[in-house]
Amino acid sequence: MEHLASSDKNLSIRRATPDDAARLSNVIMTASESVKGDDFNDQGWALLERTNTPEAFKSRFGNPDYFALVYEQGHTILGYLAMVDYEKIDHMFVLPGFRNKGISKNLWSAAKSICAAHGNTGFYWVRSSSYAQKVYESFGFRATQARQTLNGISFVFMELREDATSNQSQRFET
Repeated sequence: MEHLASSDKNLSIRRATPDDAARLSNVIMTASESVKGDDFNDQGWALLERTNTPEAFKSRFGNPDYFALVYEQGHTILGYLAMVDYEKIDHMFVLPGFRNKGISKNLWSAAKSICAAHGNTGFYWVRSSSYAQKVYESFGFRATQARQTLNGISFVFMELREDATSNQSQRFET
């Protein structure tokens, strides 16, 4: 799909496929372990495990309003970003040993391009973990609601409005 500007030709961003399901599940669970107590109680952790199995991933790929990108080095997935309806960041995870290296930024840039090609005019939203909030803020997202917990998972609702003339209001209730 897109190759990153890098001296290492083995780095790339591409669309995820159903064949990536087991590796994506592993990335999410590995990346989430460090915030388990902060953002997930036992109920939330069980939900995360249940909804991110390889089988759950494979079913998502059948949704035409869902797409996922992977950041790879060789054949190793280091990061992953998924979008729903070309405006909601459903997931963004980077393996702990590869954070703060621009992976999230590159994934976000590629995802925004795809969203724009599908008609997004600059409005995006996410339910951010406490760990990822600063990352989303660096992309221009702003918290629009206080931290809350739903089904055992704590998050901050954030929005990005790149088009100042957008008439979209807070359409999403959590």
